[in-house]
Amino acid sequence: MDLPFLQRALQDHYWNDRAGLPSPKGGTYSFSLQPPGPVNGAVFLCKDANFRLWGQPLKDRLHRYFHEEVSIEIEIFGEFFPWKGGYVDLDPTARDGSHLPAARIHVKLHPTSAETSTAMVNRAMDMLKAMKPAPKRVLAWTWASSNYPLQHGTCRFGTDPSKSVLDRDCQAHE
Repeated sequence: MDLPFLQRALQDHYWNDRAGLPSPKGGTYSFSLQPPGPVNGAVFLCKDANFRLWGQPLKDRLHRYFHEEVSIEIEIFGEFFPWKGGYVDLDPTARDGSHLPAARIHVKLHPTSAETSTAMVNRAMDMLKAMKPAPKRVLAWTWASSNYPLQHGTCRFGTDPSKSVLDRDCQAHE
């Protein structure tokens, strides 16, 4: 197969104020031929079937997916702008293995992050649709333009220890 973009990443929109994105900093497109691992593959197939696959039908579908089909995945790593909607705090009741308060990650995309991710997904869809031979099916699989298995959250930088975690040199104030 002559598939020049697979197993590569493109950064055509990583820093390009002429890309038509809401922010001049967009992100990276990663093109993969290999399907995701079995757990992610099962979640993808179940989601595609409105979560109606279970038992032997799911096993049969997984077998076809991993042994009889060729899938191309474009993963987008877009800019995640920090803002008040995304932060980390301590859970008032949950404890970690050391009996310390567990971290609780709150994720709410900055509107510009969501717009940039959506524009990048649309561009990726255009790339797939332009392939020859044409794909049999093209799906956009996102959760509000974000992949939640990846941890989100930011540490604020600044000169005031009461309002920031790190100083300008990426060092803790203490």
